[in-house]
Amino acid sequence: MSLPDLPPLYYLTNFHLVHQWVWQHSADLLQAEQQALSQRFVTLTTDAQALLLRLLMRKGLWFRVSKLHYAEIACSPTALGELQQAGLLDQPTVMAAESYAHLHTMAELRQRFPPLAHHARKAEFTQALCQAYPQGVSSVTSVVYLQPEARAWAERLLLLFFGNGHQDWTELVLSDLGLYRYEQVAFSIGSRAFRHHADVQCYELLYRWRTQIAQATEQDRATLLPAAVQAVLALETDSDWLSERRAKTLYVLGQWAEKKATNLDLAEQAYAASRWPMASLRRARVLELQGRHQQAWEQGQHIMVDSQHEAVLQKWARIALRLHKKLALRDAPLPCSTGFEPSRVDLSLPPDPLGARIEQQVCDYYDHPQAPVFYVENTLIQALFALWCWDALYAPVAGAFFHPYQRGPADLYSPTFYQRRQGWFEQAWESLNDDSYKHLIETSWHSKHGLQCGWVQWQALSLDLLRMALQCISAADLRVIFQRLLDDLRENRSGLPDLIRFWPLEKRYEWIEVKGPGDRLQDNQLRWLRFFADHGMQASVCHVRWC
Repeated sequence: MSLPDLPPLYYLTNFHLVHQWVWQHSADLLQAEQQALSQRFVTLTTDAQALLLRLLMRKGLWFRVSKLHYAEIACSPTALGELQQAGLLDQPTVMAAESYAHLHTMAELRQRFPPLAHHARKAEFTQALCQAYPQGVSSVTSVVYLQPEARAWAERLLLLFFGNGHQDWTELVLSDLGLYRYEQVAFSIGSRAFRHHADVQCYELLYRWRTQIAQATEQDRATLLPAAVQAVLALETDSDWLSERRAKTLYVLGQWAEKKATNLDLAEQAYAASRWPMASLRRARVLELQGRHQQAWEQGQHIMVDSQHEAVLQKWARIALRLHKKLALRDAPLPCSTGFEPSRVDLSLPPDPLGARIEQQVCDYYDHPQAPVFYVENTLIQALFALWCWDALYAPVAGAFFHPYQRGPADLYSPTFYQRRQGWFEQAWESLNDDSYKHLIETSWHSKHGLQCGWVQWQALSLDLLRMALQCISAADLRVIFQRLLDDLRENRSGLPDLIRFWPLEKRYEWIEVKGPGDRLQDNQLRWLRFFADHGMQASVCHVRWC
């Protein structure tokens, strides 16, 4: 597929889109100096605006003037002067030694600083230069320094526009190229990710700590973790989605503290304060690791009463079995365990000389014109679900959509997700009372094909596969499968079997999970297999050995 040529100033057009959007919807969430910077920006010439964006999209704050030549900018020197006059750039004569080394090649550095030329690696040379010139280095080449306030302003614009820290300018470029297309959702000015400055500050703090901890070395992480946990514990917010993000951050920090038993006391503290579904379970596990078995057992009793998550209860049953023995609790009942064993099939296959995935080999082995087999894993059920309830997923609910580049609603995993869309879901449920659900799903496939959606991988869902699935999977089966997804969208969207085999003439189907030598079923896979067995759906585990 040939991609369209982007206009020379595509990036400036995209920036204007973001800037105008934020100014219209969230200008009050810009700091006073950022509002002033926005007002200065719009008074700049096109060349100056474009050059500023070129700098903002590069790393760092220091730039060599000789490297700032762009075909679409008519006069870079004039634009530089304009940015300097606007207070966005400086042209200092002295710069930090580390920054100086970063901007110059090793050949240039050796020529200017002969006494340090024996250092072969740039990292060593830079360290020596910093020690030799702690007050900085006078620049013999023309350099400019971008004011940090300008970068902070651009980052705040992106955050207010996208409502998250992981989407950036690339999203807009891919949309310009036609590679990404999004569902258009109507939303009001009042529908925005952040309501006031406290929301923005809360998000930025959580994002900063999670990023810093994830990028730190193991040694630095151990030092940073206590400060991170205390900072997040002290954070208060009345925003539901930020409260959920705070809970997830505490859970992640707890995992880091628990890793290699780095700081089990800190992990227990983080888990205890987190409302994340798995946090209560991890706290019980940490208490067990600390030898606090009675407290771990008591924590498990709260889990049994409070948790509505099947995954949490499944994992607690294993911990409970160990604690039951350690505490000699002869009269204390254990969590209910079914001892479920899925249907098993053993298959011998020769290794594929081309290294094909084992799932694809089993798929090819069983495939037959009268009983075609597809390697679908989670993609088929996720797509059927999304196409069935597309109108509910993209309903114009307040607080769900903030900008035109969302793959799905921001509150997808919120406890109130279903209740807030109950009317739309009731219409979808009604379609399963007759064959109208087939028309609904296929119509969605045609009308929404190619739109970005976190639940649909279009390349994995051909129209033939869709129609065969609708022919063979009954409305009754889809109803209970969709209900199980809605019971816990985060956990239940994964763990589905690798393959599905259809018998179109008989209008029936079978799930097949593939396991190679030494591989075992994961918890989420076991839960789905037990669910299929409980509802009379044919499913088996194919254990492959090489022959």
